[in-house]
Parts: sequence; structure tokens; C-alpha cells
Amino acid sequence: MFDIMKAARNIREARIARNLTQMNLADAMEVSYQAVSNWERGNSMPDIAKLPQLCQILEISIDELLGAEREAKTIATIIQGEEILPAIPMEEIGELAPLLPPKEVKRLVNASLHSEDSGQQDAGEEKRKKCHSAIVGLAPFLGREDLEELLRKLESEMDLETITGLAPFLGHQSVDELVLRLADEVDPDELACFAPFMSREGLDKLAWQLADREDPDELACFAPFISKESLDKLALHLAGNSGLESVMGLVPHLSHKGIKGLLQHCLESGDLDEVMELAPFMGKQSDR
Repeated sequence: MFDIMKAARNIREARIARNLTQMNLADAMEVSYQAVSNWERGNSMPDIAKLPQLCQILEISIDELLGAEREAKTIATIIQGEEILPAIPMEEIGELAPLLPPKEVKRLVNASLHSEDSGQQDAGEEKRKKCHSAIVGLAPFLGREDLEELLRKLESEMDLETITGLAPFLGHQSVDELVLRLADEVDPDELACFAPFMSREGLDKLAWQLADREDPDELACFAPFISKESLDKLALHLAGNSGLESVMGLVPHLSHKGIKGLLQHCLESGDLDEVMELAPFMGKQSDR
């Protein structure tokens, strides 16, 4: 298994064995002194294109530098420009990803999926969870489109933890689809963290999907993110089904028009006590 700290120690020990300073190595590699320092601290790794040069200067093999035979062979295959890459488990790709350009990470992922016949459909639950966890780890090393393409290939439902890890790296539409698919199984307050990553249209759909639950007041956590027009309609719908009390958490976020609609509903239904509950909000809201 590749260990970046072990690789860092190997670089440092090989440099010292060659009687080179960090500055000497930096000059030979045509990089900054800070780059070499970061390599030896495990803060970063050399670009894959520079590994052969580094190994030549330090007089060690890639295997000795990385300290992991299997990963070293994979790196060597990539450096040599081989079209067919070895199929390695997704979690191992995550360990190598900091060394690789995004296109090479994508190639390794595709090779891994191909070896399993895109095989998450028939995979056991434990294997599926491991795969999802590995994808979250790979997310920072893949482009958005490549990551979304990977999720489509897997064709498996993601759990809350996985979607939480992936949301910052996906487009609004992809997050919309993942969250809406999960919405009926998760409490609204657990879905609120996705609001910044969803589209306005997606949030509106989510709000309506959650509207008829036992406790519609839970929707208040989404109110700042939902369009005023949709929120006004949603509040009136809920008040008609469950009474004004069910939407009081939404009232501070409604437009003046929305509050007037609730007021009209209360007057028509003869609920004068509820009219008084709305009174503090009249005149404080403006249409936006």
C-alpha cells in the first residue's frame, strides 16, 4: 500500500545518502527549494513526469522511492505511456491520485470499473460502501464532468454520507438528482446541508416533496434557499392541509404577498385567532 510519508522518508534518506542538500536536489530537478522540502515532509509529491528524473538523481528505483511494489508498477506503466492500464481496486487508486494528473486518475478508474463489469449492480453491500467511500476520496482529483460520468456508470444509490462528501465537487443538477432520490428516507434537517449545492429549481422540488410529511414545520431550514414564489405557494398549501400552526416557521421568510395570502385564507376559514398570529409580520415583509 502506498504511504506518502514513507515515500517522503525515502526521498530524504536517498538525498542524504547521495550527500545532496535540499537546494542541490532542487537545482538538479529545476524546482524550488520549497518543493523539495514539501516532498520530504509528505506535504506533496513530485509530479509523475518528474519521478524518473528524481529516481535517476537519487540513484533509486521508483519501487524504492514509493515503497510499494504494486503502486510502483502502475506508476511505471503510466510513465511509459501504456494504453492499457492495470486494474487496481478503487481505494488503491485514491492512494495514488495525489501523484497523477486527472486524466490518468480517470483512466485508472475506468480500468477498475471495466475489470468488474461496471460491477456494482451485483456487488454486496459492504463492497458497494467501500467503492462509494473510495469515490469520495477520489473526488478532489477528478474533474466535475468525469466524476459525474463515474457516478452514472455505477448506477447505484448513494447514501447520505457519500452524497455529503461528493456535493462540493458536483454540479447543481447532479446534487439535485442525488438528494431528491434520497429525500423520502432522510429527515429534512439532515438534507439542509445540501442547500448551498442545489439549484433553485431542485430546492423547490425538494420542498414540495417534503411538504406533506408529518411535521411540515421542518421545512423552515430550507426557507432561506427556496424561491419566494414557491415558498408562498407552499405555505398556503400547507396551511390549507394542516392549519396555520404548521407553517409559522416559514412565515418570517414569506413575501408580503405570501402573508396576505395566508391572511385571506384565515379570514375565509373563520380562524380569527390565527389572523392575530400573522399580525406581527404584516408590514415587515416586502416582495423580492
